Amino acid sequence: MPEPPHKRIPVARQRGEPVVITLNESLTRRAVQRLQSVIRGVSPERTIIIDLASVPGFDSQGVDDLHAVQDEVGANRLVVVGLRQAAARLFGIASGFGDAKAQALDPSAPSPGPTPGMVLVELRPGSPGHALTSALQSAIAKDIAIVIVDLASVTASMEVLGAIASASRASAENGQELVFVNVAPEMMQLLGRMDLAATTYLAVTR
Repeated sequence: MPEPPHKRIPVARQRGEPVVITLNESLTRRAVQRLQSVIRGVSPERTIIIDLASVPGFDSQGVDDLHAVQDEVGANRLVVVGLRQAAARLFGIASGFGDAKAQALDPSAPSPGPTPGMVLVELRPGSPGHALTSALQSAIAKDIAIVIVDLASVTASMEVLGAIASASRASAENGQELVFVNVAPEMMQLLGRMDLAATTYLAVTR
């Protein structure tokens, strides 16, 4: 019996950058092949974020294949988020890309993590460092699973770097994933020397 046709993978665009792809089917080899087709159609100048928080299931082959695609495209351009939330929701474990091991959750814990979804933080050009601090604190307090922060208008400073480090720790403690997009190469070098949480991702601007 032939397989039913698959629905088109939805692609959300926020101010043209980044491109957010939300996967609502199980993460399998077939799903990754379809994701690859979508990714090929995206301009190489644009950051791609793949959101797995809502997948109804996944297998090791699908995870491995998507990891391979990320390696091929480049982790600084293709960011994969939401696998930790999906694993916690489906299996009661905390897991994700790059994790060497899974950590069992307390079975008595009332919730596997923050509310699924994304929030985008943007700042006006020339905004001071304390504006970034305030915006990050407000976004993390919403308890949304994925916080995307556009740094296109942010200039590196000690205050800015401190705000990012603090937000990285706070979001990790909340079980959230923090994605910084449009990171200038100079700032990327500075952030690369910092001890950011494993749930913080950086996408360099082009």
